[in-house]
Amino acid sequence: MEEARELLGQIPIAARLKRDGLVAIWITNKAAVTDLLTSPGGILAQWGLEPIGEWIWLKITSTGDPILDVESVWRKPWERLLIARRMGSLISLPVSRRVIIGVPDVHSRKPNLRGLFEDILPKGYIGLEVFARNLTAGWWSWGNEVLFFQQGHHWVEMEDEDEAPSEDKRDDN
Repeated sequence: MEEARELLGQIPIAARLKRDGLVAIWITNKAAVTDLLTSPGGILAQWGLEPIGEWIWLKITSTGDPILDVESVWRKPWERLLIARRMGSLISLPVSRRVIIGVPDVHSRKPNLRGLFEDILPKGYIGLEVFARNLTAGWWSWGNEVLFFQQGHHWVEMEDEDEAPSEDKRDDN
């Protein structure tokens, strides 16, 4: 974890974050990761941030069941999104806890957060997603896989704007 602390501590969050901006960080369910970020000397403190919310993404199958047993020892069917603000900022969330339920489309791709934050942040805001696995228009994305889902095989070409992709055009790999 010390290597992760050193690496994360180098990200210039304070230089990129507006006064009343928010930072959303997808984190694993491992207690050591939570401590690394939220402890008094943790990464959030190094970045000059304080946590103000935690949202849960419950990953379900197309039939509505969790993708994994909720009692599983090794893996859980949910991921956590830690939301933080600059220390001293007055921005708040309408609710500090939120559950997002959705079917992961490919390789545990996270839900796009832009729509979830649009009602919270001022019009024209620029978002920052740490450990992002895709690019979002108008947002900053940090992480070693931000271009992961930009590869051509993750996209479906549509013939008509109103036409949904047919089963034979989908790439479920």
